[in-house]
Amino acid sequence: MNVLRRKWQGLPRGVVVCITALVIYVPLLFIVVQSFLSAPFFSRSKSWSLEAFAFIFTDPDFYLALRSGFILAFGLVIIAIPLGGILAFLMVRTDLPGRGSLSR
Repeated sequence: MNVLRRKWQGLPRGVVVCITALVIYVPLLFIVVQSFLSAPFFSRSKSWSLEAFAFIFTDPDFYLALRSGFILAFGLVIIAIPLGGILAFLMVRTDLPGRGSLSR
């Protein structure tokens, strides 16, 4: 364990943050750019357009999926808030076994 910790200790935190940011943001940039193109990214006959957005926003299935997503999110919030409140109360106000391992 100490050998592994010493190995990564010399690597500056900024380098790790930069590599992580590149791994996340470069593919995301390609996705955003592709959403504004009329053809695949590496195709020669492409132009800037909003066709993809027009296709999505005129599709009735999109609004059905959006509605279903909001209903699901609302239902999960209705479950998660009381459950989280009860569990937080139990952690703070009682002597549950294993409570110390969770609060470290």
